[in-house]
Amino acid sequence: MSRSIREIIPIRTLPKVIQAGYYNRARLAVLRLGNPLRLEMPDLHGIDVIMDDYTWIAVDSNQIDMPLLAWTDFDIRRRTGLHQPVACRMHLYHFHAGLLMSEVLDNLEIAIDERLSQWRPRNACKVSTLAGRLTLR
Repeated sequence: MSRSIREIIPIRTLPKVIQAGYYNRARLAVLRLGNPLRLEMPDLHGIDVIMDDYTWIAVDSNQIDMPLLAWTDFDIRRRTGLHQPVACRMHLYHFHAGLLMSEVLDNLEIAIDERLSQWRPRNACKVSTLAGRLTLR
């Protein structure tokens, strides 16, 4: 999408709380797989999610990446542990976007897990034993 999501006026904006598991997985994916990161939703044909450090945007890839909904303004400062949920803002750009919200999050989790399972660190070292000694190679 060439325009900033902040330039597009949402139909509705709501306060929302994201479960810790969703937020932590998405954050890990952005850190490991790329920033920004674009993922196709496995069970939602034509819907992709574009994520960066500050925003997750579900877009209709069949309609030149028209935004459907977005999560922004993640408030991680108040969180004292990784198990705690994260408050954010939910922006709805389509009349039926609210109906897609939980489906997008569930599909996002599946897509992230699939991509992270294929990820390997660039400078991974293997641990092996050599005549009773621990060595790194």
